[in-house]
Amino acid sequence: MARMALPKPLSVQDSGMPQMKRRSALRTASGTVQEQFLEHVRAVAKDPTLVLPTSVGTEARPVAALRKRLESGSLGFAARFDKGLLGALRIAQELADQETAPVLLDARVDGNRRFFLARGHVVRLVHLGVQNWDDPLALLLAYGPLAAKHDLWFFAGRDLWSTGTIPAPSQAWWDDLAERAGLSLAATADGDRSCPHADRPRLEFRFPGGPALLVCGPCGKRTGNLNGHLTTRVLRGDAPSRPADLQVAMPDGRRLAILDSRAELYRFGRLDEVGLLDATTQGSVSDALFDLAGHGYASQDAFLDALGLADWEREPVRILTAGGHKGPSRQVADVLAAHRDRLPDAVASLLGESDASFLAQHAGTEARTLLRLARDEAQRRRRLGDLPTLTGLGSVGAWFDGLVRDQRTMERTQFLQRLRKEAAHAQHPAHFFAALVALGLAHEGERYLAHDAKEAGRTLAPLARRVLDATGADYAAALGDYLRESGTGETVSLLA
Repeated sequence: MARMALPKPLSVQDSGMPQMKRRSALRTASGTVQEQFLEHVRAVAKDPTLVLPTSVGTEARPVAALRKRLESGSLGFAARFDKGLLGALRIAQELADQETAPVLLDARVDGNRRFFLARGHVVRLVHLGVQNWDDPLALLLAYGPLAAKHDLWFFAGRDLWSTGTIPAPSQAWWDDLAERAGLSLAATADGDRSCPHADRPRLEFRFPGGPALLVCGPCGKRTGNLNGHLTTRVLRGDAPSRPADLQVAMPDGRRLAILDSRAELYRFGRLDEVGLLDATTQGSVSDALFDLAGHGYASQDAFLDALGLADWEREPVRILTAGGHKGPSRQVADVLAAHRDRLPDAVASLLGESDASFLAQHAGTEARTLLRLARDEAQRRRRLGDLPTLTGLGSVGAWFDGLVRDQRTMERTQFLQRLRKEAAHAQHPAHFFAALVALGLAHEGERYLAHDAKEAGRTLAPLARRVLDATGADYAAALGDYLRESGTGETVSLLA
């Protein structure tokens, strides 16, 4: 019995509508990229010892066992089941036989784009590191599973160093970090590294059981988040995402604990080093009228700057926070939610007038979203400000009036979608095609409308153009002329 072919999936069917492209890490690689990638893979497939780190002090037993295995020249039978380095090396040996690699995955490591291919059950980051073995920051990622299993420490810079179960970075690593982050570091009597400003409160990044890095607020802020630099260059087996423990070192030698919530805000880049130090040293709430997570601001303008608002948001948020603000969160949504009772005034500043019906329509909407909706509504009203309100419209008149208003308020893509949906089942075919011709979009209706409707539409197009271009009282007159000349028998009246 003959088999009937299955229909194509919806994802590959042509809907006739604009389609968004899916964002993916898959890339079609150029010839040069393929050559460089395969050259890297063939090199590590031929000499797996290229992925080995430089050991500082006594080599850790897991690293020594790996070194022995790779120097023997055989990955062993178990490599086919391994999800870590041995498994990734076995895949690299398979990829080395390929002539081309047209489709690659890519990732950014410290701002640099690195290509790799993932096969089998091996962890993707291990593939990334092994196939980019000449970049120590990428190779560091390949040791994640091994470090997590045995609580090992690895440090990456111009080389990849393994220090076993104790963090003991080499001087070369400190020099690389200072150069990349733009810091001036000097060794202290305790073996730590510090910026030159010991007379200021400093953030202390302590490697548990090892040295610490101390920087003041301005020095740390210039690095663009020092914790990010450490996360890229340090692999801590028991906590890969937290390479160092944070606290504040005071000039008198005291140490202040940092609240977990503030430390998380800093690690995620929502609080810089200056803000974190100020919040910790000044207490949970400052004496300033405007306070965010313990950081006080001398003026409302400085407070609004710290929120990172869009230009159009500043005035409504200024109205919301006119009486001051103190709160533990730096999130704009949380700040606005604390002043929800002032929302009618803030919305009125965007709409140009108080509008109880607009607020009732969007009751319960999150404050920042409500401000955005009010901004959009104000823009829509401005675009329609030169069109009078009409009454007594018949079927064709109401349809044409709606089309004109949509054409002036919708984004072009949205308006085209509206036309394409209506084209297949137009309620007033001749009038619809007249509007399409007047808009220069006749091709959107060619395949759907009958010949007679298209001919009538082309005749009415000049009148439709007048309606689309008209404003004020001329709009009502132009629409009335169109309805009369097209023989609909409908009339137009202005709202008194």
